[in-house]
Amino acid sequence: KRGRKSFIKSAYEIIWIRKTSKAKVPLKDSFLTVKTIKIAQRVKPLIRNVPNFPINGIIFRDTSLLLQNPKIFSEVIDYTVNIYKNLDIDYIVAKDMQGVLWAGALAKQLGIGIIPMFRKDVVPPILITSYSHEYNPERVLNLQKNTIKKGDRLLIIDYMIATGATVLNMGKLIEHLGGKVVGVFSLMELE
Repeated sequence: KRGRKSFIKSAYEIIWIRKTSKAKVPLKDSFLTVKTIKIAQRVKPLIRNVPNFPINGIIFRDTSLLLQNPKIFSEVIDYTVNIYKNLDIDYIVAKDMQGVLWAGALAKQLGIGIIPMFRKDVVPPILITSYSHEYNPERVLNLQKNTIKKGDRLLIIDYMIATGATVLNMGKLIEHLGGKVVGVFSLMELE
């Protein structure tokens, strides 16, 4: 039942977490600096808009051109490493392919591990959350339960923040297992 824990087949624990408010709260970006703006100006032309994908009315942001540009990709990684290097991060938690690509580059530079979070195909025992997404009313995220220990300090990567629901739910899963979110890395945020 929604709003409480359910246990299924003893290997799966499900937590339903719903975004409760659609109120727009202005976000304060403490890393909005001249250098950030300069990098953003170089990155923006490398992000292609794909209208009506995956469904009509949605504009998908394709970062393939950015990933193919080693100079700017490295510049973004180096800048991001400088932001997070002194936070004593134990792991990076990243979602799906795009997040894991960014996590791999950051983790190598920071000398830490990666904990992947996927929509499916995760080895049990797993923790599952379901939430509403901008084009999917029942989006699901899976996390292996034994990957995070109480007190672990984690950086979340979601390469693009649209509604914020995915990052919110990633954080809820981490905190449910006793981890502490010490930062969120996102390449872009949609208005």
